Formats: sequence, C-alpha cells, structure tokens
Amino acid sequence: MYSLQRRRERYRIIYIWKILEGLVPNISLGGDGGIKKLHTVRNGRTCKVPTLHRTATARVQKLREGSLHYHGSQLFNALPKEIRDLSNCSVEVFKHRLDLFLQSIHDEPLVRGYTAGRRTESNSLIHIIPHFRTESRVNPPMSRSAPALRQ
Repeated sequence: MYSLQRRRERYRIIYIWKILEGLVPNISLGGDGGIKKLHTVRNGRTCKVPTLHRTATARVQKLREGSLHYHGSQLFNALPKEIRDLSNCSVEVFKHRLDLFLQSIHDEPLVRGYTAGRRTESNSLIHIIPHFRTESRVNPPMSRSAPALRQ
C-alpha cells in the first residue's frame, strides 16, 4: 500500500495522462491553453512545464508549484519514456503499467524526527525517480537466474 503522498502523485500522473489522451477536459490557468504536450524522438512524450514568475510573492509561487498544471507536469515528465508514451490504450492498462513501475520505487514517507534513512530530499517521485535511475546504473539488479550467494 502506497503512502498518502504517493497515492496523490499517482492520481495526478493518471489525470495528466487522461488530459493528454483527450479523455478529460484540459485545465487552463489564466487563458494559457492548459497543459501542452511535447513530443521528440529522443525524449518521447512530455508536458511543457509552465514557468514560474519569480517576481510573484513567495506565497503565490508556492501555490503555483503545488498546482496540477505545474506539479503534475513535472511528475509526468519524471516517468520513464515507455510509460509516458503509452497511448491509445485503456486507463486500466496505463494504471497497470504505472503500478508495475511504482512497485520498483522506494516509498519512504516522512516520519517526524527521523530522516537518517532517507535517500533523497523528499518522498516525491520528482526526487526519487532520478535517484532510482542513478542507483540502478551503479548497482544493477541481479538476474533471477543467478545463484544466490550463501554466507
């Protein structure tokens, strides 16, 4: 079972995917046209993350950073290309593929007064996924066919 933060982020990713697939209406902030998708051969499908206006007050910036438009786009872009590029399939297929990926990602929710075991600055997928990719390159998972080492 996922932490509350992981469930919330999973929902945001699914909703962004639904917007890109045209299954739900696109959201618009101040007439900006809503979430825009970009597609390149190298990176696959991504969302254009709106820019934050640095002249705005800190409170406004924080509210904007927490919006679905901004945070949801960052979450979607953090996913592997194979998941972002899933298209023309059912929502259930997308959820299944997303869940298979999320099962391989550590879920380390904040426990007050205890941060010694934390691998990244937060439990957000935005911070965990890049760390997971780096960790996978450094310590590739053992093959299931390889014999287990005995001590």
